Amino acid sequence: MSQVQPLAGRRVVVTRPAGQAGALMAKLAAAGATPIALPVIDIAPADAATLRAAADVTLAADRAIFVSPTAIELLWPHLAGRLGARPALATVGAASARRLGELSQRPVLHPQGRSDADALAALPELAAPLHGQRIALVKGSGGRSPRLAAQLSERGAEVTMLDVYRRQPASPDWHHVDAALAGPGVDAVALTSSEAVDWLFMLGGESRRATLQSLLYVAPHPRIAQRLAECGASRCLITAADNDALVAALCEWFETRP
Repeated sequence: MSQVQPLAGRRVVVTRPAGQAGALMAKLAAAGATPIALPVIDIAPADAATLRAAADVTLAADRAIFVSPTAIELLWPHLAGRLGARPALATVGAASARRLGELSQRPVLHPQGRSDADALAALPELAAPLHGQRIALVKGSGGRSPRLAAQLSERGAEVTMLDVYRRQPASPDWHHVDAALAGPGVDAVALTSSEAVDWLFMLGGESRRATLQSLLYVAPHPRIAQRLAECGASRCLITAADNDALVAALCEWFETRP
């Protein structure tokens, strides 16, 4: 007897950047869904010289905090084989911690439960006075990193923010999304940042706004749900910040719905 797929027939739009959507789309497909790629964000890496300079600053720090998987993947080639006893490593999310731990073969500090900068800053290792500590904050341009940097600076740390990429609006192909909307419909949209919310609605244009407002969203933080509500979209499932949790939330949501 074939196993029932909990998301069979469901169409889920994935808005992650093109190079970061594959794992989630594979998990959705394994659960029976039809994933539809709609990358609303493009990642533009810093040039090689900037990445090398960022690696040098990171290696001289007491602690290096990576705020996203992209920050890890872009800077790691310039760090591999060069790590000594320092810096101590930290990430904002559990998935990033697993990835950085695999690459470095070292423990990685990260918050449990919530995956955000405030949760990281509340950990005892970072909540204590940090006088004299040099902290490298490896990130993309923008985001909530300045808040984290300010919190750590107030505790006495010397914080250097290292921008190793920038986010910019993508030019997504709406064909498959529009076809689904005109036919069987879109069952859910996966979002991973407030910035993605803004660009989804901006790129969708006024002709799609009412439809986008009516859809079900799944996101890893209440802040994203709040931004959706500000854009007029009131239905959002909030999950932990990893692919398994996102798929599980959708499975649970749809198992009692026709």
